[in-house]
Amino acid sequence: MKSLDSLDLTFTTLAVDADGIATLSLNRPDKRNALNAAMVDELIDIFTVIPRAGVRAVVLRAEGPHFCAGLDLVEHHAEDRSPEAFMHICLRWHEAFNKME
Repeated sequence: MKSLDSLDLTFTTLAVDADGIATLSLNRPDKRNALNAAMVDELIDIFTVIPRAGVRAVVLRAEGPHFCAGLDLVEHHAEDRSPEAFMHICLRWHEAFNKME
């Protein structure tokens, strides 16, 4: 079983510290840690590898004064998406949250 440190994971919207207990920090304090597509993708990535890395517990925290403002509406409204594209994004959100469970 590999440790998280040995997996050479690089994230732009998450900070990870692990030693049997992984501490994940939402790391977009300038945006009140709002969930954007990149953060959702990184959450999926990390929660995919955590079980294989011997992690027994996860502490989810946030950088800055706010935990999470929810969905990044600026990013969401900036894109002109078809209903199919929006459904794909919704499925990614569900995938991320299902992996966290």
